[in-house]
Amino acid sequence: MISRGLGITVVTLFSVFSTSDLLSDTEEGKPSTEPTVTSQRICFFNTARYFKESICFKTKMEHLQKLYQKVQKQEEKEKERCDKLIQLVDSLPKEKQEEVLQEIVNIRYGVYIENVDFKAIETTIYREEWQRLQRAISAYAKANGYMIVLRLSQNEQAPKPSDPHSVIRAVNRTAVWHSPENDITDAIIKQLNSETKIDE
Repeated sequence: MISRGLGITVVTLFSVFSTSDLLSDTEEGKPSTEPTVTSQRICFFNTARYFKESICFKTKMEHLQKLYQKVQKQEEKEKERCDKLIQLVDSLPKEKQEEVLQEIVNIRYGVYIENVDFKAIETTIYREEWQRLQRAISAYAKANGYMIVLRLSQNEQAPKPSDPHSVIRAVNRTAVWHSPENDITDAIIKQLNSETKIDE
């Protein structure tokens, strides 16, 4: 009875674990040492570098800076004019005071409108440049068989022991390590810069 029971137990065990199951992770009975290769190729892109080296983006921002300086000068003139009117208003007849006060309001409102327009232009530049960058990255990734594009940290240099912030930035990097071959930053910057036409 005991041997029969053992026999049943042995048969049951071998029926559960078949030969193919026991050798599923081996080839011809030998353990496999080859790493598992994923079909999802990954590459990296340094966004901060792009905005520093993009000819198109830098040109737009230079034009924007000139506009900003122009607006600032205009604001200074309007402020001087406004201050003079404020000093003058008390010496004017009451019927004239309302007219001058309205002019002061119009000046201040006009300056505010200039600031709003400037911010809107700046926002548009960033949005358009980001959309242009996304299209280029998407096309490059598809053409080269990449399934995922990850952003590299702004500062990829080795952390300095004397600079706690550089250590924190290193710890918070998206990629702990990556192969330079999978960094597509240079290729994208070169491509988009070559497509940029500067209007003198």
